Amino acid sequence: MYVGFCIEGRDNHPATSILLEVGEPQWRESQIGKLRRYIHFHFYTLDLTGRNCATVTGLVGGKPHKFRLWIRGGQMELYVDDLLMQSFFFEKSSGRIGFISQENEAQFSNLKFHQMNVSSWEKAEK
Repeated sequence: MYVGFCIEGRDNHPATSILLEVGEPQWRESQIGKLRRYIHFHFYTLDLTGRNCATVTGLVGGKPHKFRLWIRGGQMELYVDDLLMQSFFFEKSSGRIGFISQENEAQFSNLKFHQMNVSSWEKAEK
């Protein structure tokens, strides 16, 4: 069972996706890769975190988690409960972000989106 995020590709390029496995901490893993939609979804793993990794390896089922997805140019970083899960580069994005729930039910709430750039940061500081 996985929950995750997807940055949609532009011009038939695959989406860049992060899948966080929901389950027992000792055995779960998280994957990042390319997601293509045909008749079915096809996910191609490019990187994996799992047992004995020093990063977030998934989610505890039934427990609320806090996510922060930072997108800067062609780079994204995912934080889960204020811990860095993965930093990854993507290309040719449509600018759309999606949510993924595979073989389980997931609830996303209190969603907030912020545009961050130097000029908006400077205005907030004044």
